[in-house]
Amino acid sequence: MNAPPPWLSIEWSAVPVVGGMPARLNAGEVATIGLALHRDIRLVLLDERDARDEATRRGLAVAGTLRVLADASLAGLLSLPDAFLRLQQTNFPRWPDSL
Repeated sequence: MNAPPPWLSIEWSAVPVVGGMPARLNAGEVATIGLALHRDIRLVLLDERDARDEATRRGLAVAGTLRVLADASLAGLLSLPDAFLRLQQTNFPRWPDSL
């Protein structure tokens, strides 16, 4: 990302080690869950089912990319059909009923 939008806050933080994470989660998913737990962040953005299940098991609320896009559309921040078209041009996993 060359220039983040003004509403986006980027913070650098050491990710605490959180035990008991399933080996099937990737490093980003482990870091997301660990940082949320460490900083008492109650909502995380995760798309993969295993990561979503682990976050929920640890008491976190979970939203996926599609939910964020839908909410942004409802707030008038983007066109949902346009966002879906752009998303389909990426490597984002496609589910038959999702798009």
